[in-house]
Amino acid sequence: MVEEFQLALRVLANPKDRLHMSALAKKWKAAEPSSTPDGYLQSLRAIAQATQSRNAVTVCEALDTMSAGQARLDLMPALKRLEDHADNLDEPDRLAIYEDTVVFRHEWDQYLRAASGSISLTAFLSSKALGNTQKAAREGVALLTVHSSKGLEFDVVFLAGMAEGTFPDWRASGAKEQAEEVRNAFVAVTRSKRLLYLSYPATRVMPWGGTRRQARSRFLANLS
Repeated sequence: MVEEFQLALRVLANPKDRLHMSALAKKWKAAEPSSTPDGYLQSLRAIAQATQSRNAVTVCEALDTMSAGQARLDLMPALKRLEDHADNLDEPDRLAIYEDTVVFRHEWDQYLRAASGSISLTAFLSSKALGNTQKAAREGVALLTVHSSKGLEFDVVFLAGMAEGTFPDWRASGAKEQAEEVRNAFVAVTRSKRLLYLSYPATRVMPWGGTRRQARSRFLANLS
């Protein structure tokens, strides 16, 4: 449920984001609209009504609360709507939504505290994607990007996704970009004070739904 809500937020933040619109339509078992003459929020509502998916309807209702008489962007009413929906679900599903919304609330709060300019959905999602909304000093597990981990140290670090095309990134084709990836790799592996675990998947589910075999990163060979 919260994952679907995040996909919908990405669609609203970027009207050209056909990838996440397609992913959302697929989750709701609906056809992606060929055009959006009335805007993306209206298109999401149309998909929700066509599928009669309760998740889809609830996500659209949550999005509506963000724009209903709000002078400033506020995600809290939307998260409350998701929790209200969870109240009527079986315990495992209910707890999963509660846990996800708690994390989302922490990230939204951290973004508001750190924001120096205007508050926007695009800025929040970018900050979230970069791991800037995580509180690394908090007790428990910190999920961070390499960039947001700079200057931090942990007793144990799990570095996932060590596959060609992921780390180093497939877009790093030039000498300058490749050198930057090497520096990022150095930052990543030096965050651990005691234990460092490195892993990569045998296969990966691609954004368009297919699977692709993965090859271990060249950085692993250099570390061995």
